[in-house]
Amino acid sequence: MQGVTLQRTPGHFLYLQVKESNSFPEAFIQSSFFPPPISSTGCQMHFSLYLYGTFNGSLQVAIEENGTADVPLAWERQGQSTDDWEAVALELIGLHHGFYVNVKAVWGQGSSADLAFDNIAIGAACFNTDLNSLLQMPDFDFLSPLPEPSVT
Repeated sequence: MQGVTLQRTPGHFLYLQVKESNSFPEAFIQSSFFPPPISSTGCQMHFSLYLYGTFNGSLQVAIEENGTADVPLAWERQGQSTDDWEAVALELIGLHHGFYVNVKAVWGQGSSADLAFDNIAIGAACFNTDLNSLLQMPDFDFLSPLPEPSVT
């Protein structure tokens, strides 16, 4: 890790070391499935981003709704940043179906950077405002593995 801040960050976070010599100049992760939002007003996604070093590429967050072919970008970042975490808040609008959050990093020649995500959260206002219902919802873990597809 290049930055002192990332080296001193406690706990777990999603980390990617970007180098131009990597065999595959891109990385992709998809969240677990989120249920259809009850309301699109005030529906937000928050995360902390760490991007430090020479990053000749782009970092993209897209929302993939179940049953639709369109996967619109919700956020994109290019270039370098300082040796610090940056808080990002995105307004998720127009969601009518269950969805996945897709994160993609693509980089090119000359890249040598550390990239990390932490504190990834979708606001409770997206799903329900009733506290009792929220307590009964399953725990949505962004970084949990996707289930294996069944073969019939």
